[in-house]
Amino acid sequence: MVHGPNLPSSSPILSFLLIVVMGAMLITTSKWFMIDIPEEKKELDPESQKMVGRWEQPIQDRIIDMDLEEDGDCRYAFRDSERLNIHGTWKMEEGRLVLHIDRVNGGSTFAVGDNVTLGPVMSVDSRTLIVGNEESKAIFRRRR
Repeated sequence: MVHGPNLPSSSPILSFLLIVVMGAMLITTSKWFMIDIPEEKKELDPESQKMVGRWEQPIQDRIIDMDLEEDGDCRYAFRDSERLNIHGTWKMEEGRLVLHIDRVNGGSTFAVGDNVTLGPVMSVDSRTLIVGNEESKAIFRRRR
């Protein structure tokens, strides 16, 4: 008759140690199998690609700067003022330019998490971006 190792089969300490060691091995090996999935990069359509850049819009005695980055980041702010300065992301949604606010610097009526629709994009070319409608439109010029 063949006998196994001389270990008592009812040792709770040994069972606990075996569970801890096996758990540690399982955690370690599962990390090796985890794969970092890169973020899916969204390709901009040709109309949105034209909008990428640094824009400005004069309003009375102030100038609004709007920076639209290719990676989706944006900044919308009064130049030389802390009254309006928001950072976030931008997208085209059903023909409208929409800014999603991630950070607000300065006194603003906007809050983090808000979506601000600037309006439908009426036209965009190499020097001008027009947003809104015929009664109320915002004309942005490309900054140099």
